[in-house]
Amino acid sequence: MKKLLLVFFSSLLLISCSNECEKRKSINEKTNSVQDSVQTESVMEWTVKENERKANEDKLKKEKAAERQRMLDERRKVKKEKHLSFLHVDSLNGKSISFYLGNSETNELVKSFYQGEFLPSDNDKTFELLDILVEKNEVIYPFYFHCLNSICLLSDGALSEVMGKPCLKMVSNYPNYTFSFFVENSELFEDYTSMIGYELFFQKYGTSNIKISESEFLESLKKDLNLDNPEIKMLYDKFISGIEQVKKNMED
Repeated sequence: MKKLLLVFFSSLLLISCSNECEKRKSINEKTNSVQDSVQTESVMEWTVKENERKANEDKLKKEKAAERQRMLDERRKVKKEKHLSFLHVDSLNGKSISFYLGNSETNELVKSFYQGEFLPSDNDKTFELLDILVEKNEVIYPFYFHCLNSICLLSDGALSEVMGKPCLKMVSNYPNYTFSFFVENSELFEDYTSMIGYELFFQKYGTSNIKISESEFLESLKKDLNLDNPEIKMLYDKFISGIEQVKKNMED
């Protein structure tokens, strides 16, 4: 009898444990289902927010790119207007501008530049133009000097770094004409002084390919300039000191 009771209660206990396990399993399954649902909703919510964030980032990038392009276009427009307003003159050195534009010795690339068909930049076309502008030509050099001056006023960044050589060559070729011009044009005088100063500094360290040495250039300038003219003498002295200051700044 005792054995029967023991078996009976054991069976009840097993059934109860089994029911309890099933109940817990059901609860766990429901809990897991709820958790999975919550997790799925969280993932979906995160995905939506992440997509919105990326969309906003892309929109912001496009807006910034458009603004940069707008500013670049505006800068080019202002640059071109400045270039043309300086470049377009009625006469140079007592001759009408049509004399230079119609002269067979005037290079077609220079004419194209003067007419605003392209702006100077850090490229081969501009480098070719610079080489042409500093060729010695006793007939059209005032026009070439004028065009070179426009490039000096417009140059910045990489282009300004290569302007020293043509500026030095122009001054070396036509010292009296250029210095007489500088008397009335202080901005360009400062530009030429700085650019030539940089070029002579680079020559000192072997990174410039100009053929004339600093001492030869300055000695030739001193010899050719009319230093009896007080204005020219003052400008020459200022030119020398300006070059020395540029080199000193580069050394520091």
